[in-house]
Amino acid sequence: YLHYQPAKDRTRPHHLELVLTLPPHSKTEMSIQFDFAFLKWTEYPPDANHGFYAGSAVISTLLDTVRNCSKFPGSVHQRLDKGVFLRIYTQILLVSLPTPDFSMPYNVICLTCTVVALAFGPIHNITTKRYGEYSIVILMLIFR
Repeated sequence: YLHYQPAKDRTRPHHLELVLTLPPHSKTEMSIQFDFAFLKWTEYPPDANHGFYAGSAVISTLLDTVRNCSKFPGSVHQRLDKGVFLRIYTQILLVSLPTPDFSMPYNVICLTCTVVALAFGPIHNITTKRYGEYSIVILMLIFR
């Protein structure tokens, strides 16, 4: 039995199910080809330097007996009529991806706010300042 469901970007991950009958003392290797996809800037977690978690794999087997089987951490035993069903969960994987420079938008916001503040201050001061009699006399003497 082989079931493979390819991933859709930003919707669902890859899903692979295999039913294998392995002879004793055999070695099995599996590999999946994949393409890298860059994340949008809104998809990064709050701490982008930490990385992303890839879910664990699940290995399920039906054993005739549990005579030479020890209980693994993260495994589940269930006795059935035909034997013992054993499910083993692998460890999750922490994937570190290249992290973009998130300080650039901060710098742009600071620079823009500074420019707006420096332009707004004098304009607001000129348009709202009330001149006294002494200031009006000086202005009239200057513009004669």
